[in-house]
Amino acid sequence: MDPQSALPAQLVRLAQEESFSPQRVLDAVHAALAPRTGVRRAEVLAHERGRLVVVARAGEAGPVPGACATFTLRHGGAELGLLHLHGGDPSTVDRAVGAAAGHHLAVALRDVTTAREQAELHRVTDAVRRLFEEGVRAVSVEAAGRLLVAVAADVLGTERAAVMLVAPDTRVTHVLGVGLPEELEQRLAASLLGRLARDSPAWQRAALTGGPAGVPPGGGPAGRPRGVVETHRLRS
Repeated sequence: MDPQSALPAQLVRLAQEESFSPQRVLDAVHAALAPRTGVRRAEVLAHERGRLVVVARAGEAGPVPGACATFTLRHGGAELGLLHLHGGDPSTVDRAVGAAAGHHLAVALRDVTTAREQAELHRVTDAVRRLFEEGVRAVSVEAAGRLLVAVAADVLGTERAAVMLVAPDTRVTHVLGVGLPEELEQRLAASLLGRLARDSPAWQRAALTGGPAGVPPGGGPAGRPRGVVETHRLRS
């Protein structure tokens, strides 16, 4: 039996191994298809945050001449990504073999997504638990604010984070940070304490959207002069 014909059974065995992953599946697909079809590179593209990004690659790097065959990777009725085969003669890829490869790659992508979502859920759950457990021991508004920004930084995976605490009229009463050099935190405090947060473009965007607001790309009023955005030199 030639490697292409043997691929579906090989993928079934691979799916039972702990090392089952999009890269392992793609390596097997490329190795099986290359001899007969001449495929020189195989790529898996997955949907991430509204974009298609390459998550696995096998074969030659760089530009590959010739045709490109595309297989949609679906699982449970949802499109999870694409399989691209570059070079050679894609018409010689057996459609049943291509479908089997697409199925196992989709399952591998689903497993990766599920594991990522579970890890994110654990991070959020741990953050909420930490807020409750440590929050009751906070002896001041400043201590509670530092806990809040520290937990937010952990959940978001950021090196630096800052929070403004405001009075009912949005006048800034505290500026607290995590991972900030002392000089930078002092500059933020000197610039923002006593000012109205509602005058900040960043505050206005967050209030308008009712949720997180990013820094506008390519200029525009991201925040107030010498505020958090400008001082941190944040870019989208």
